[in-house]
Amino acid sequence: MIKVLIVDDSLVVRKMLAHVLEQDPDIEIIGFAHDGLEGIEKIKTLKPDIVTMDVCMPVLDGIKAVEEIMGNNPLPILIVTSSSFLSEGKHLIYRALEAGALDVVKKPDIREWDNPGEEVLKLIRKVKLLSKVKVIKHIKGALKVEKDLNIPLPKAMKSMKVVAIVSSTGGPKSLGKVLSPLPNDFPAPILIVQHIADGFIQGLADWLDSECKMKVVVAEKNEKIKPGIIYLAPTGTHMKVNHHGRIQLSNEVPINGLRPAGDYLLETVASAFRANVIAVILTGMGDDGTRGIVRVKHYGGKTIAQDEETSVVYGMPKTAFETGKIDKVLPLLKISKMILEFMN
Repeated sequence: MIKVLIVDDSLVVRKMLAHVLEQDPDIEIIGFAHDGLEGIEKIKTLKPDIVTMDVCMPVLDGIKAVEEIMGNNPLPILIVTSSSFLSEGKHLIYRALEAGALDVVKKPDIREWDNPGEEVLKLIRKVKLLSKVKVIKHIKGALKVEKDLNIPLPKAMKSMKVVAIVSSTGGPKSLGKVLSPLPNDFPAPILIVQHIADGFIQGLADWLDSECKMKVVVAEKNEKIKPGIIYLAPTGTHMKVNHHGRIQLSNEVPINGLRPAGDYLLETVASAFRANVIAVILTGMGDDGTRGIVRVKHYGGKTIAQDEETSVVYGMPKTAFETGKIDKVLPLLKISKMILEFMN
């Protein structure tokens, strides 16, 4: 039996690929991932024989995912992408092949779900053939990952810690409880993604500013983060921090329907600040922040999740905890104290 992991950000495409591939009795779909980062993590646990990978995905795209997989846990990868992308994005396809992907095929038309045509048959043949290929580690990918871990930080950032918080349903009140005990000379910037309806983020910033000793602002593009200031991601915009400590705002595609997304924030601060990150997941439904938590631990950062008893909705903290990457699970009123302990 050939074990296949499907990596694609579209739920419809994931279902379609699973449906058409499992029409062959020799193929078993063992898992799904909706971005490259989740794909990398699932490869480690599921150990597939082959991976089908889209190219354009949020959080971590197919090219970077191929590079990291082939540099660390090499296995056959088949790029499966749209016909329009095959013609318009050829340069990206070539980059994926250069990074170690074995081949590329077009996504079957949805009309072929139950009436397999040539595209479906071609996809099945490729999966069965490529699953038997003995791939080798791509040193370039391995070196790139290692290099990323060792990029020298700007001198001013080497000792700076960053706190990143993700919250959703019940989050505003919880944020007040976590942030208000922190001193006005808190020695790190705090970056927050709070899922909230349009038009309310400035009001939240003003309210938190009145409740907290630290200054609270809505983040602005290219703003340099500073200790003692709390930055809220603007509504409808992803927020990240680059390697020079400046906030970048992006209108990239929503992640699981969310923009801003906590995963997006945690991913970037982990890459920029590595072991100097303290990540906190508060109350909320869904799983936003879970993949980001995995990335924070990958770089040696510290992680906290709110406990079930004090969460309005125990969704996001629960899925984060289930990754095994949470250092402390705490009731709401003890989180600020733990942040201060991790700072020291």
